[in-house]
Amino acid sequence: MTSTKHAERRSKQRGIGEDLIDLAADYGRLEGDRIILGAQAIGELLEEIERYRRMLLRARDKGGLAIVLRDERLITTFPLWR
Repeated sequence: MTSTKHAERRSKQRGIGEDLIDLAADYGRLEGDRIILGAQAIGELLEEIERYRRMLLRARDKGGLAIVLRDERLITTFPLWR
């Protein structure tokens, strides 16, 4: 997305970098001409990230994992321990 000079000045003054702007654009909710990323939505995202973190740690403990599919059906799964 492109920014006006005004938006560039204000975001710099307010300490809101491009990364946070992208975060709001990706996960915020549209309200008129605004995209709102509120505290509740941020909390929900953090909970989701924590769920993924726990799953990733379990997968890492197994050395990774593989799944075998055929015709969109799960055939088997196994850890990648060596």
